[in-house]
Amino acid sequence: MPTSRAAVAEELSRRLFLTDTHCHIRLASSLCETDAHSETVKTPFSCGVRKAIVCGTHPDIDWPLIETAATASASSSLRLEPASSCVEVDMQGFVVPGFGIHPWFVPHDEEEEGQCTAHDLGHIGGDLPAGRSPTELLELLENALRRFPQAIVGEIGLDKLRGPPEAVQLPLFLAQMRLAARYDRVVSVHCVRSFGTMLTALQQLKPEDTPPAILLHGFTGSLDFVRSSLKIRKKFEMSASACARATVKAQPIRIYFGVGAATSLRVKGFLERTLPFLLEEGRAILETDAHYLLCYSDVASDSPVTPPQETELPGHTVGAAAGVDGRSPVLRVCGCAELARALAVISDNNFDAAERLVLRCEEAFMGALSLSTHRPPTE
Repeated sequence: MPTSRAAVAEELSRRLFLTDTHCHIRLASSLCETDAHSETVKTPFSCGVRKAIVCGTHPDIDWPLIETAATASASSSLRLEPASSCVEVDMQGFVVPGFGIHPWFVPHDEEEEGQCTAHDLGHIGGDLPAGRSPTELLELLENALRRFPQAIVGEIGLDKLRGPPEAVQLPLFLAQMRLAARYDRVVSVHCVRSFGTMLTALQQLKPEDTPPAILLHGFTGSLDFVRSSLKIRKKFEMSASACARATVKAQPIRIYFGVGAATSLRVKGFLERTLPFLLEEGRAILETDAHYLLCYSDVASDSPVTPPQETELPGHTVGAAAGVDGRSPVLRVCGCAELARALAVISDNNFDAAERLVLRCEEAFMGALSLSTHRPPTE
């Protein structure tokens, strides 16, 4: 740790601040809990997070925690740790909430292969969700979007390796895409070994059912998939003026590709071929896919404690979000060390090159987010 002002200034001058375009959240009894992404490996620079897209997987697993973090962030009552990683933060906009039903947790009546197990939850955290019908899940999702106009829809998607069969996952995925389009929200999409089905689904979506921007998180597909998806065009209605008739014009869908250290960079050829193409097209965005840790701190003693479980009601804002009973929510930002190592690999340890890469990814993400007007749906 730097011990002088000069050392602190030097460290900050070598820190890259960026948007974490895909992360998760889990409840922690203490901020001292181990972060799987935090092992110390020296890099020529470090990373800090200025905005986090916190994605949900199921209303019974993590939506209430996301509501807590988003509500506290909007009221500036959320405290971030480590503070040194978040010095450039606009607290009111730090947490962008995401609500969605992850493909692993799509309801499936049959007790056969493909069912998600408690072991699978190790990546996401939480307990196995209670049985809810697709209709009920979609109602809860719509309610969440109404309560949080800044929210995106995610994490949703398709997965051939875990969860129910792909054919079972697909209808709920498409229903969530349609709901996102109806509310004009960006989507964060999970896709594992389902790129053929995903491409077909994107091609066949009606224009009115296509979200304003699609963030394909932790991308592990091929360059051919990227090129094919960028060729998809839809005839969106565009009004020239208040008096003019709506015109129909074919435009490409807006799809962006999440770059993660534990996902994309492990794919053969991604660094050499796919990433340069994505950067040139302005479609690369950065993510940690880490689990941020949420706990509550006693304002007087500053000691972390766990919030009462009875406040965590699916589909409702958590009452303890803004510091009830003298406690305030604390969010530990995780995954920065791993992201810094990824940027070091991509840039060949060159700070200026890493800074340029971060800037291009930030521009791409802000362009994607600006495509959503957060308008209410047309009835």
